[in-house]
Amino acid sequence: MNNHEAEFNILYKALELCRKKDHSAVWLKTDSKIVCDFVEKRYVKNEKFQPYLEKCLAIIDIFALFFIKWIPEREYQHADRLACQAVHKNSK
Repeated sequence: MNNHEAEFNILYKALELCRKKDHSAVWLKTDSKIVCDFVEKRYVKNEKFQPYLEKCLAIIDIFALFFIKWIPEREYQHADRLACQAVHKNSK
């Protein structure tokens, strides 16, 4: 599994969680520009990613409202550092 496949899997898991909790409106933020672009365009050029996109879109289409936003790395570095510190602290 490559990086993009892993990012699609993470998106799918998040969407499944929202669906199971019966959310009608979902707003996701991601650091994956490629996944964000694919979802917004509802199209992938590389056929390898088509099954991933289709699975995600099937769930997205259930929601009354769905938004996805790409967050560039420079905008989440501080939050990422805090998350890493929390994971490290809790793994002791």
